[in-house]
Amino acid sequence: IILIAVVYTPLSNYLTIKTADPTMVKLAQQAGMSSEGELLFLRTKPLLVTDSQMESDCSSNTAASNADGFIEQGCYIPTTNRIYIRKMPTDLYSLEVSTAAYEMLHPVYISLTNSGDGKALNASIETNYKTTNDANLNQQVANFNKTEPDDIDLELFSLLGTGYSSLTSDLNNYYSPYFSDISNTVAANNQVYQLFQSDVSQLNSLNNSYNQYQSLASKANSNANSAYQYSVDAANNGNAYYDNYNYNIYKQDIAAYNSDVDNINSTADQYNSLLNDYNNLVTEFNGTQPVAQLQTDQSQNPQSQ
Repeated sequence: IILIAVVYTPLSNYLTIKTADPTMVKLAQQAGMSSEGELLFLRTKPLLVTDSQMESDCSSNTAASNADGFIEQGCYIPTTNRIYIRKMPTDLYSLEVSTAAYEMLHPVYISLTNSGDGKALNASIETNYKTTNDANLNQQVANFNKTEPDDIDLELFSLLGTGYSSLTSDLNNYYSPYFSDISNTVAANNQVYQLFQSDVSQLNSLNNSYNQYQSLASKANSNANSAYQYSVDAANNGNAYYDNYNYNIYKQDIAAYNSDVDNINSTADQYNSLLNDYNNLVTEFNGTQPVAQLQTDQSQNPQSQ
């Protein structure tokens, strides 16, 4: 019996890896999982699925689909010991990597709490959550409070481990058996976050430029109207000098206005092009949440004298 037990474990581990989907093995390795973490992950027979499959396969998870249009990136079903990972486009592949680690940590958490270590683990999780004080993390926890109020610590265990590096040593000790380099997972998670942040930063910059050009155009238009009226008044009074002087100012203001309008339209076009890319990225990530476009309907009809 002892001999069988000694032989069975490595043989079982070998067969788990040998028969595993190579795509899943690659995800485990890219996530920085240790041999123990990789085996735990592969034993769940993880599967890449489409959006509709995710909602179907994870229907028992209340967060699989909610009023905000958010679709989970993955889920773990304890009753069947299965992990499902939402298939992402190439630009969001890193999300598959971090999701693999995220979901693998669910059975880890369940095992730890079932072994009687749950109280100390949860205390460590909640301490780290409070000290992290991150807006993005708070938003995710708020969502889980609505959809999985009884599993906040379960989700926080995965959220903290896959997204944050400045954790206390006691919490890191819970992750260490399952990762040879957990920073791979954190980096994959941050790469996706930075992808969104980069677009948001550029959109904000373009929007600021748009508003500045709008202000300049408004000022130039006002100055042009004033100069035009001065020119008309001078002409009516027979003052040719001030008529020409103010009319030249008027033409300069009109030229400045038209230049500002060109900049407005060019900036709006850049903004809307980037916005389209950003909204596509948001749709790929968690559903459609479009942002309003900037308008490009400004036109100039110069007055004549």
